[in-house]
This record gives sequence, C-alpha cells and structure tokens, in this order.
Amino acid sequence: YLSGREFTVGIIGTGQRATAIGAMEIVVDKTEQQGIYSYKSKQEYKKWVTYKTIEPEIEKECKKIALDVWKALNCFDGGRVDLKMDGQGILHFLEVNPLAGLNPIDSDLPILAALNGISYQNLIRLIMKNACERLEIKHEF
Repeated sequence: YLSGREFTVGIIGTGQRATAIGAMEIVVDKTEQQGIYSYKSKQEYKKWVTYKTIEPEIEKECKKIALDVWKALNCFDGGRVDLKMDGQGILHFLEVNPLAGLNPIDSDLPILAALNGISYQNLIRLIMKNACERLEIKHEF
C-alpha cells in the first residue's frame, strides 16, 4: 500500500507528440473509504473528494512519469495516468486510463482539464484533433 498523496495526469496525443495537459491531486476524506479513491468515493465525490492543483515541482515530475508511461505503452489520442506517492514522497505509477471517462460533470479528465484552464469543449476538440491526425483524416478543428 502506498500511503502518500494521489495524482492524475491528463495526456493528449500519440507517441512523441503526446503532451501532458495538466495534473491534479485527488484528496479523499480520511473518514470515508479509509482515504482511498474507490468507485464509491468517485460516485459521491462531492461529499468526500477534493481536487487540487499541484506544486510546480511535483507537477513537473508527475507529467514526466506520466508521459514516459503513456509513450511506453503506446497509448493514443487522450487519457489519464494515475500516480501515488509512497511514505517517503517518491512517485509510483498506479495505472493508465487510455479510455478515460469524459462525463463533463464527474469524470476525472474533464475535471482535471477544467482545473488547468481547458474547457470541456476544447478537451474534446483536442482529443478529436489528435485522433484525426493519427488516422490521417482531414478535418478542421
């Protein structure tokens, strides 16, 4: 079990053109779900979860790890990479979400995008633009 802080990083793009659009910390109330970001806490996030921007140096490290994972796993178009710190503050890769939820109200990727100044419409546009480029479909965005 990793006892430290939990983060998620939004990624847009494929291969070397992939970029991290932002990161956020996920803080779960310790009195609920033992502070674990579970399915239940995600469904009732307004009660138990706070989403926060991250200190610049930690955000930079999160983005680097997330992009390395995204590229190593050949992920494409858009999604998320989740990370968690151990008790010593070292970041560890938890999972990749190549098909991240896109519900504009309660999915992590749109929440993360909004925290980083990216509207829901622009997030979808960025994902679609990258998918069309990857598939060599000509479309104006």
